[in-house]
Amino acid sequence: MTIIVGKITSQGSGGNNIFKSGPYTVHEFSTTANFTPTATGRVDVLAIGGGGSGGTGPSSSSSSGGGGGAVLVSKFNPVVSGSPYTMTVGAVNGNTVANWNGGSLTAPAGAQGLNGVTGTNVGNDAPLASGSGGTGWNTSNGGVGANIAGQGFPGFQDAYPGSSNDSAGGGGAGSGGPVTTASKDGGSGTPIAYFTGITTHTNASAGGPGRGGNQTARTGIQYGNGGGSHPNSGEGTQPSQPGAIFIRYI
Repeated sequence: MTIIVGKITSQGSGGNNIFKSGPYTVHEFSTTANFTPTATGRVDVLAIGGGGSGGTGPSSSSSSGGGGGAVLVSKFNPVVSGSPYTMTVGAVNGNTVANWNGGSLTAPAGAQGLNGVTGTNVGNDAPLASGSGGTGWNTSNGGVGANIAGQGFPGFQDAYPGSSNDSAGGGGAGSGGPVTTASKDGGSGTPIAYFTGITTHTNASAGGPGRGGNQTARTGIQYGNGGGSHPNSGEGTQPSQPGAIFIRYI
């Protein structure tokens, strides 16, 4: 794919980092700021919604993981030289919004995990991203998600129905439920290295693990992950993460 905006040099300002990736110049926004092109043309945009926070007390021993934020791509978007376009990066539980000339792209946040309480508790919904895991002492489905590969899936079902010790993780964007599948681990998320060209971008928007799920710290550079549940800690060792925006052009 080729996007023509002029010479293969940086033709815009803005972002926390500007780098080259093959033929592309890439602007990374991990905080809200403006993108101001210095040439009129078209750009690709990747937007990642903020991850949903993991469930908290009153007893985190049975709380569930949050869902990963949506991961969305829009191509060939027009920009005008000298015009500032606001790139709003979603915080934890917040939506991410990228703007260009005459249009925008919104990547919704993942659903927040449920508190550890008794009973049957269906996970929180995030219809345009990833649902949280279900929790409780009975069989509880995860929350509804977009159910679209690369965007978001439902959360997982309560992993140990009838037990107060474990619960489910949220569905990661690109990998998760279905809600009839029981799992303590969240979904695996969506690789974004194909867009950014950074090999350590192995995943974005993984689902947070429920109590008893895999709390091994994630490796690489991560965005939009759902938070994990862990005894005596709402986020465990898998904290929820804000989103990001990447803009690339040739």
